[in-house]
Amino acid sequence: MEKSINNKTKVIDALKELGGTGALQEIYDAVEKIYPNTIEYYKNEESYKAMIRDCLESHSSDSEKFKSTKEDLFYIVFNKGDGIWGLREYIEAHDISSNEELDTEGISNSKYRKTQGKFRRELLRVYNNKCPFTEIDALSLLVASHINPWHCDEGARNNTNNGIILSIHLDKLFDIGLISMSEDGQLLYKNDKVKTLIEKNFHLKNTSLDKKFLTEERLQFLKSHRKRHKYSQ
Repeated sequence: MEKSINNKTKVIDALKELGGTGALQEIYDAVEKIYPNTIEYYKNEESYKAMIRDCLESHSSDSEKFKSTKEDLFYIVFNKGDGIWGLREYIEAHDISSNEELDTEGISNSKYRKTQGKFRRELLRVYNNKCPFTEIDALSLLVASHINPWHCDEGARNNTNNGIILSIHLDKLFDIGLISMSEDGQLLYKNDKVKTLIEKNFHLKNTSLDKKFLTEERLQFLKSHRKRHKYSQ
């Protein structure tokens, strides 16, 4: 039965197991965990790993191996050669800009802008107009990040406990699950490569949220974020 499952499905399932993103070694391990007999169908472990790399590259428009006849399923999270891949369907948009999506929910563009503008203003007030990790206070570089995505939790769309002010680069990492926060507010990294990238380039002033931001409700939203992106904590 396992032999009949194609490689594409195995890699997709592995990335889902990892919460949407993962380093190559994590993807190898996840495939073996879900499909323990897979490696038996290859000459050796390196052939098996080459299959996974080829599947990722041939199904990603970020790769030179991609052909338009293939489905564009995966994306390179950072730079080519870093070995961190993501599943396109797991990219979560913070803001809904499509009229079709808004109309489907019966929400007008003007109402969306008004409600989200209020959410941002209130969240900026809560976080003293700066990112709690970088302490960047340039408003144009700050994003009112939803912990539970806007389009997934209608009841929490305007709840400031479901939000964190983040500088724009941290917002993107949080959005796709490469960073999260623990139950005591400590910054969590999806893997060592993400941690190294941030420590080397992002110049964080703090690595945890101040206790005053750790309301019971916000902690529950953060717990949901960790669960959604497959963090062990």
